Amino acid sequence: MANKFNPTKLNATTSHLIPCKIDQNKKVSFNFSFLIDSDNFCYTKKEANYLITLIERFSSLSQMKRMEIITSKSPSLRCHRIDWSGVSEDSFGIINEEICDDAYQISVSSNKHGRIHGFFIEDVFYVRWLDPDHILYS
Repeated sequence: MANKFNPTKLNATTSHLIPCKIDQNKKVSFNFSFLIDSDNFCYTKKEANYLITLIERFSSLSQMKRMEIITSKSPSLRCHRIDWSGVSEDSFGIINEEICDDAYQISVSSNKHGRIHGFFIEDVFYVRWLDPDHILYS
């Protein structure tokens, strides 16, 4: 049985052990262990239509490979790295934040429903914020 990778157990002395080889044929999966609902990134008070659209987006993204997502030129996807110098937050606010150096934002849909913010470790996208009101990038 393979060891499960647990990013919450990393510290400065073990962060160099993160596997760097990405299987280019493997499809993306999502992890919600870092997801928070806060004043700035509140999704729990949104209408059911938002959650339906969000689930549909996760479903379609899970059919794609990491490179397909991050290199896509689709205007409805608008995936790009988070530029921390031009946003409302300084960081994800996670202990051992060095694991989050591959931070991205992905659109939920074209011009509506906001963004998904998180980071990749290999082919897993760890969701930190659901941003239905475009708070991070105003």
